[in-house]
Amino acid sequence: MPSTIAFNCPRIIDYTQTLDVANMSKALQLARKNIFRLANFCKIYLPGFENSYISNIADMLGVRVSRRIKGKYIYTIDDVKSGKKFEHPVVVSNYPVDVHSKDKDSSTLEVVKDYTLPLESLMSADIDNLFVVGRCISADFMAQGALRVQASCFSMGEGVAKYLANL
Repeated sequence: MPSTIAFNCPRIIDYTQTLDVANMSKALQLARKNIFRLANFCKIYLPGFENSYISNIADMLGVRVSRRIKGKYIYTIDDVKSGKKFEHPVVVSNYPVDVHSKDKDSSTLEVVKDYTLPLESLMSADIDNLFVVGRCISADFMAQGALRVQASCFSMGEGVAKYLANL
């Protein structure tokens, strides 16, 4: 909307136990506290923000990393960097490897060439007919850092649907 600004923040680095409800509740409380702190900072120190207000806050935390399945193929950072080709690609992308670190100046943002993700990384190795898409795919930590974005997740879902429709 005109005259609006959106922030994707704040990073909560001390709360990594994403399956612990009490821990995630504390993280959400801290996130909200930090959002109000940032809003107040903008009002005080940024010209034009004097009458600004928060119009919306996300309902839940945007968790980047959690559990991942063991798939028929475990996609690796080497697959991303080499642009390895697969027989059944479901994603074609060149989104960079984007891994945030809790340590100052040690995050990764690495530009890569085109790469593909195989359908087999979305197929459970242990349970027949179980497919997953999104950040929980069968990939190592660094490769997942390039694949967890919305465009790739959409392609994963479409790839699985297309595969199942052709069975």
